[in-house]
Amino acid sequence: MRFQSAFSKVTLVAVVLCLPVAAYAQQSSQGQPIVTLSEPVRTTHYQEIMCPHCIVPNWDQDYLLHLEIDKDPALVSMYDRDGNKMLEAHFKPPNAVSASVGAAGATRSGGILAVGGTAMNNGSVRKFIAKTDPTGHVVELITMGGAFTPRQICESPDGTIWVLGYDLEFRESPDANKNVLRHYSDKGMVASFIAVDSIGSFPDSVSQIANTGRSYLHCGQDRVSVYLGPAALYMEVDASSGQLARWNVDMSSVVGSKTHGFAVTDEGRLFVAFANNPDPNGERKHGLYELKATRGSTIASLTAVDGTVTAFDSYKTVPVGTFLRLWGADGNSLVVSRKGDDQGLSWVRVLGKEN
Repeated sequence: MRFQSAFSKVTLVAVVLCLPVAAYAQQSSQGQPIVTLSEPVRTTHYQEIMCPHCIVPNWDQDYLLHLEIDKDPALVSMYDRDGNKMLEAHFKPPNAVSASVGAAGATRSGGILAVGGTAMNNGSVRKFIAKTDPTGHVVELITMGGAFTPRQICESPDGTIWVLGYDLEFRESPDANKNVLRHYSDKGMVASFIAVDSIGSFPDSVSQIANTGRSYLHCGQDRVSVYLGPAALYMEVDASSGQLARWNVDMSSVVGSKTHGFAVTDEGRLFVAFANNPDPNGERKHGLYELKATRGSTIASLTAVDGTVTAFDSYKTVPVGTFLRLWGADGNSLVVSRKGDDQGLSWVRVLGKEN
């Protein structure tokens, strides 16, 4: 399959996992529990990939995906909820001199998704979307035209692929595709959504998609969800109609604007974790919130999950079990990091619903 145009070589930036610390818990703003978390129903340790200065993995479709940049930038490994390495896949296409994966996800059949770039032996640089079967064999390879740089990927129940990224050509060509969310089948691009200049001014509109931890993409049963942290925007595409809806998120009640995770449960509940930038006294705050986006409204609300909103200035004083980070959802459970989990993740259930 021939790639349609050249592009700048993908540079992968290793992100050090910096988990916040806590000293005391606060009540929800209403003073009464609305939504709480259960004690863990399971905790799994991932000592091989959850470690200081390691590349931070990501959670998708019941699996933890890890870019093996230190070993081979084209290699991705996948771990199950019991901590077992299930699969490794190598994404270096034929005739490529080198390749690197920029982001990975899981297929619903237990394979690996990847987006990345390759340097070819003729000197060109190309970008790709790839999918493996459950044995790690690449069964689908899609090339992307233009200067579109993919940054996140997920698979819908029908097997089609959604990608979040950006195209810098939109600043130079009036005919360039400005949309950052793109839908692909095995034949190529099906549709695209969300103009880059509708989410902010350049370069901020691009940087919030390009930088890890600022934006999130999730493929659910009936919708595709996008959360953009710096812009405080939540958007979703109805899978059957293709209709796009968007909400400005009311941030007035949260501890800070830095996102520390996003999750969509199977029953459709939305959760976002936030943290602040440390104040001059060194105090940090963070917490978990349920996001409510109602059709017909343009504003989405955030409700604190009781007991997770914390402030801290010393990690040593954090109580064991304190919520630290949201990784994603596994069915209707949330996958989180807590104080005491160390190199592990905990599965907790969401108890209660907002009236």
